[in-house]
Amino acid sequence: MKNRPLEIQLIEDNPADVELTKTALSSREIGFNLQVATAGEDALRLLSRTAPFEQAMKPDLILLDLNLPGIDGREALLIPRSESVEK
Repeated sequence: MKNRPLEIQLIEDNPADVELTKTALSSREIGFNLQVATAGEDALRLLSRTAPFEQAMKPDLILLDLNLPGIDGREALLIPRSESVEK
């Protein structure tokens, strides 16, 4: 468990910010798996592990952009955890 890579879910619509996050994480000596969703609707699918994110691992860390197209990050935070995350 100690050497297990961190499971990180990044919810970000800007490709440059996704690359910046990857670069920042890679510069540290930590192992990580990164799942990326680019819109609010995809964020909810990722968090609830529904298509196309059925294989996503439960995250250790979620990085959420509050300004997303469609359902924005603020709205996503208002959805009850029991409806969107637990499975």
